[in-house]
Amino acid sequence: MTAPISSTAERVALARRISAIERQACDGGDALPAAPRVAATRSRVLGITGPPGAGKSTLVDALIGRYRARACRVGVLAVDPSSPVHGGAVLGDRIRMHRHAGDAGVFIRSMGSRGRTDGLAPAVRDATRALAAAGYDPILVETVGVGQTELGIVECCDLRVLVLAPAWGDYVQAAKAGLIDLVDLVVVNKADLPGADSLVNDLRQSARRDELEIVRASAERGEQGIVEVGLTLDRLWAALAAERLAARRLEAAAAELANRALALVARGPLERVTAAGTTQRLAAAVRDGTLSASEAAALLYRDMFGSSP
Repeated sequence: MTAPISSTAERVALARRISAIERQACDGGDALPAAPRVAATRSRVLGITGPPGAGKSTLVDALIGRYRARACRVGVLAVDPSSPVHGGAVLGDRIRMHRHAGDAGVFIRSMGSRGRTDGLAPAVRDATRALAAAGYDPILVETVGVGQTELGIVECCDLRVLVLAPAWGDYVQAAKAGLIDLVDLVVVNKADLPGADSLVNDLRQSARRDELEIVRASAERGEQGIVEVGLTLDRLWAALAAERLAARRLEAAAAELANRALALVARGPLERVTAAGTTQRLAAAVRDGTLSASEAAALLYRDMFGSSP
């Protein structure tokens, strides 16, 4: 059955809701009304990460076309680097997906990373919930890049895809971060270029599991391999039995809550004692050798919460 197409009013309302979520994230409001309360959904959240230039956006564009051919309503969150001037997203990813701009069954939103080192904008998780509540399935989340700390995609998405290209050498960083062992699929894009075979061999040697899913593709040249990428994603989704998917989402939600709680502590008790000068006073004691760092941290904790850790 063909999925219903959003009206212009519905799309505008969804865009405004995501904008409100972004504003709240920037202002530090993690529990304000715009943050959606969405129960477990069958919407697939697929994360696409990889180094700049590997062809993530071109791959996402091809996947959108494949899912639209099956009458799916597709949501896309493209997490772009933030402008150092205005803090907003540099809209390179959305430009590459321009052929879907007029499709009412596709909702594409660029979100600035705003300095986050894990590759995810602060509001991405709530934005995926808003898209799921609006009936989009799948939801594709494209992140900024791959580095040793950019593992936020693992906590955000049901299936994780790493996109690499020959001659980039960024698989070394991915291997150092352990990302190769955390993703479900590695797409060797631009596989028609020299070095593709070496990259596949390097990936298999770097992986700590025997069967690493690797698909070769060339999204810019006739979308070679895109069908196989899509079929592999379908198979991996089907393999996520209900209990396993629920466990993965529970683990992700627990990590998200811990991170948000730490952020609230930083903006509340820690901010209060810092403003009162306690943090600087204890830091001076550590500098001067009258307190160890662990002793000073325990005193700071006691001042923040009124009890010893």
